[in-house]
Amino acid sequence: MNKPTDSVRIVIFDVSDPAQFLVLAEADDPTNWKLPGGKFDSVDETPVAAATRELREELGLEATAVQLRQVGELKNDDGVSARYIFAATADKAAPNPSAEIEAVQWVTPETIPDSPNKAHIESAVSHARNANPAV
Repeated sequence: MNKPTDSVRIVIFDVSDPAQFLVLAEADDPTNWKLPGGKFDSVDETPVAAATRELREELGLEATAVQLRQVGELKNDDGVSARYIFAATADKAAPNPSAEIEAVQWVTPETIPDSPNKAHIESAVSHARNANPAV
């Protein structure tokens, strides 16, 4: 059972250049860059189900096509809520952002846009790389 403040975040690495990964900005918050993902729909939704749903809703991607895998869990600054971290690989042309997404950008750790979520992006990417050094 998850808490209402828990979320899933997905680090999508470029299949041809794993140094790059995808960040996005939502239409209702266009200057706040973040990793794909979001909140759970219910306290009974599993992290895998939430990540699968968010991939489909935000980017039109299927979990099996991008080899979605859970790589860990990070506590947020509040010490209570969690971010379930997933990793995936995709071709740069694969994402088909929905209307809720303002923009997507492929970045490296050095080129993450400044935004309130920059530290969360950095920690999730680091965690995903440590869990799977091949990316």
